[in-house]
Amino acid sequence: MRLVFVHGRGQEVSSEEEQKAAWMKALKEGCEAAWVELPDPLDVRVPFYGKILDEEIKATPGTALTRGADDPFDSFEAQLLEDIADRADITEGDVLAELAGDSQVLERGVKDSRYVLALGRVLARRFPFIGDEFIRQFTPDVHAYLLWEGIRNKINQLVVDDLGNGPTVVVGHSLGSVVAYWALTKPRPSTTVPLLVTLGSPLGLSSIKRHLPRPLARPHGVRHWLNASDVRDPVALFPRLERDHFPAKVENLSDIQNPRENRHGIAGYLADPFVAERIAQAVSPP
Repeated sequence: MRLVFVHGRGQEVSSEEEQKAAWMKALKEGCEAAWVELPDPLDVRVPFYGKILDEEIKATPGTALTRGADDPFDSFEAQLLEDIADRADITEGDVLAELAGDSQVLERGVKDSRYVLALGRVLARRFPFIGDEFIRQFTPDVHAYLLWEGIRNKINQLVVDDLGNGPTVVVGHSLGSVVAYWALTKPRPSTTVPLLVTLGSPLGLSSIKRHLPRPLARPHGVRHWLNASDVRDPVALFPRLERDHFPAKVENLSDIQNPRENRHGIAGYLADPFVAERIAQAVSPP
């Protein structure tokens, strides 16, 4: 049995080895809490795309509205940030206060870069464990993956190469859940996925869903899909992938209690005993 971890954004200064060590450490903590063991040996793969995403974005200027008020307007990034802000219950009054009462900017909304930047600042204050830098980088990274076919194909191929033949359990976190979903939508007769786990996933956001391959459904070869989230995670703002907004058969677990300092972090998700136990059961021989 193979276990594939698909990491999220912001890992350009990390490495495959560091990601594997961090994820396995958290998973083993969860297994200990659940009184289960992982099989030994276990074939663990980490398709590391952090540097690819970072280098491609840097090589293509003028795409990140939320990185500065003078950048070109980007409707996708603006809409994604507004989706997040809306699900986080940020009101027009919150934005108006941030804009020092400039109602003209508020009226223009996401068509004005000052409005979008104000949304980002309010989000960063409301969720300090994520911080302004994460919010400023998350939107262009998601944009690059979803809208730039060349980057997406490179990243997806890394995942496909690590799927191999036979049964493979796939775990995707944050943007990595979007990558895992997309990579698995292409049929691979030689690969079966007894369990797909998405953690802290933004797949329910409309600005992301509209760019995913159609039809929206459980990917080919996936026998069971577990989606786990902390309702206080501002990236997983649709903590349950219910059929009314993501038409796929998904088992949802939305009572994760991640550490206060990072509600979105992978360590808290994998250390959850229920999540860890489900992964351990799926990778263990019958």
